Amino acid sequence: MKVTLEKRPDSKVCFAIEVEGTASQELYDKLLSDLMRRVQIPGFRPGKAPKHMVIRDLGAEKLKANVLEQLFERCLPEALKQQADLKPVGQFELVQNTEELLKTFEIGQVFRFDALIDVEPELTIPAYRGITVQAEKVEPDPDAAAKLLHTYQKRKATLVPVEGRPAALDDVVIINQTTTDSDAGTPIDALCGTDIQADLNESGLFPEVVNILVGAEIGQTVSTAFTLNEKINDPNLIGKSVNVDVTLLDLKHRELPPLDDAFAQSISDKQTLAELQEFLVTRDRDQAAAQTRENAQAAVINHIIATMDGGIPETLIRNEVEHIVNEKATRIRETFNLNEKDLRRLFQDEEVIAQIVDSSRPEAIARIQRTLLLREVVSKESLDPTPEEIAQRTQSLLNDLDDPQNVDPKKLQEFVTNQLATERALEWLLTHNTIEYVSSPPPGADPQPEATPNLEAVSPTPEQDRANDSPQSLNNADEL
Repeated sequence: MKVTLEKRPDSKVCFAIEVEGTASQELYDKLLSDLMRRVQIPGFRPGKAPKHMVIRDLGAEKLKANVLEQLFERCLPEALKQQADLKPVGQFELVQNTEELLKTFEIGQVFRFDALIDVEPELTIPAYRGITVQAEKVEPDPDAAAKLLHTYQKRKATLVPVEGRPAALDDVVIINQTTTDSDAGTPIDALCGTDIQADLNESGLFPEVVNILVGAEIGQTVSTAFTLNEKINDPNLIGKSVNVDVTLLDLKHRELPPLDDAFAQSISDKQTLAELQEFLVTRDRDQAAAQTRENAQAAVINHIIATMDGGIPETLIRNEVEHIVNEKATRIRETFNLNEKDLRRLFQDEEVIAQIVDSSRPEAIARIQRTLLLREVVSKESLDPTPEEIAQRTQSLLNDLDDPQNVDPKKLQEFVTNQLATERALEWLLTHNTIEYVSSPPPGADPQPEATPNLEAVSPTPEQDRANDSPQSLNNADEL
């Protein structure tokens, strides 16, 4: 067998393969011999029918197609094995379709065919040292602690009946609500209810409902009409025109507990209000610094990958797109509180899938470029973690797991190695480049693409940490 290689764009290699006639003849003879022992021809005992009758019964073209398929299965792995320097990332794809190849394929004759395979990209990594970029500096929110403490005051407030005045913003209302599809004239059960308790603000009710309830008296029914937007927790309702009738049943306001040491102890492990406030201020400052650092990393990486040269193989892009689509599916399910059946129904829509896939492609390419860049930095700058560092981080992760026995040691070590290498590469890039911090995002700034889980650590971003202000998250303080 002769193999000639030709590099193609987008990190593809074409294998031009020439197979001697003896290879197909050998496969044909073996196939026919096996079939003659097993095939039953009327009038003959098994294995005794003449060869020409077996061929006629099975079909000469069908036999030839079977031999061709076996030839591919034998030759392609063998051809790849001969090219030890190649690093494939996908499977072979025939250049010509099988039907066309069958027209030129003859048993016992020399046969030539071409096959493409994706290989690891050989990208030209531009200079990644000594560059200057701008990045947004995130300032701590001086009111963050006060806002959060006020939120917890509201949670622990006593509800007191309102007398002698109509409903006002931030009251607590008890309502009956009927929502009707304006076009169909039928109620939308998910948006109807009785004895609903809600805050009279946009965090608890539709803005349009808030507007008609402010100023309403107990027992009064008010109405409005509007179009549901993307904030509704059901993608099937987005864009629907609705009529809403609301009856105000009762009205209360919150009597907040005093902001003192006893309150601090009731929502955290801190003994004094001052201690809790200090913890919250420090945490917000640390989160702002972490977000600023992420912005700097993203600015450096995006600047470098913008000028990277070389094609990324379609196999890598396709795999990364699939990973991103799965991530988006999970987010959609969680955002709209969909069960598996509803999610599958949504993702059976070919148009929806095509839109998600197309929109995910640029992000997939950016993720791959980022991974390749960081891998290059680790290699060129000798940033591989030491065995001791890997062992220490691995043990730390195992200590945090409820059931470490179920963890695959090999996969965990690979994860930790990639995580540490990524951290080192990011630190190196920040140290060896100049970051000019600005108070707002620089023009054209894009968020840093999140890498694939098996390439680096996936941990909550500072924005996620800020949003996660549950009692448990405030602990380590320890717990609010």
